[in-house]
Amino acid sequence: MPSGPCSFVGMGMVGCDGTVLDCRVWISGGYWGNPQVYVHELSHNLYLGHAGSYNSAGTFDEYLDWTCYMGYAAAPPDEANRCANLPHAFQLGWASLTQLDANSLPKGYTYTAYVASNSVFRRAGVRIMPGTWASGQDPIYIGYRTAANGDIELPASLASKVHIYTSASTGNKDSKVSTLRTTLLVNDVWSWPPAGLYVKRINNFSANQAMVSICRKWGAENATSCAAGVDNDCNFKAGVDDPACAAFP
Repeated sequence: MPSGPCSFVGMGMVGCDGTVLDCRVWISGGYWGNPQVYVHELSHNLYLGHAGSYNSAGTFDEYLDWTCYMGYAAAPPDEANRCANLPHAFQLGWASLTQLDANSLPKGYTYTAYVASNSVFRRAGVRIMPGTWASGQDPIYIGYRTAANGDIELPASLASKVHIYTSASTGNKDSKVSTLRTTLLVNDVWSWPPAGLYVKRINNFSANQAMVSICRKWGAENATSCAAGVDNDCNFKAGVDDPACAAFP
């Protein structure tokens, strides 16, 4: 599109499966040489929605996920090379994930996962489906990003951190917006009360892999859980290591 009259950076038709006459994108003048703008708009053709997050005032902005080219990273003033975030990479078939549901993540159980950088490895994260035990809850994605390959320009504020997202997308043609919920440094813990879920970043397994522990809360500790070494309260301590078990011989 010509410079001047068009206030947008780019626009793209969402979805391209042969049921419409054309699958097109429009790039506004001044951005014709920006590869990230093309990637962003062409990904709309591939059914991707935007990548959002909540600002400091608690308001949702559907572009505020700076870990993904479907957010502000594709537009000025950032215009930085950026890979897709984990929910979008999974939707495109670019990431193979470990998937956890009510059966593989029972209450009181702690699951340890090695989360690889999804700019380096294809098998690169965890997808939790809390809707299998808490009705209406969207899938949760746990990923890890390093400043490598397509993420070479990932800023220090986001590199080498575990990222946690939610996305309601149910398949590769479901254009739901993804949401960046938090980023974790070593020993940080994130909780999701609607699903009784806790995630703790343990440490780095290697330069391109982080370790996380995932726990589904059961309730208060009791004599049975303490004897069995089960972490009912998801404080990432069990048995004799859990102060809550001191009351039980």
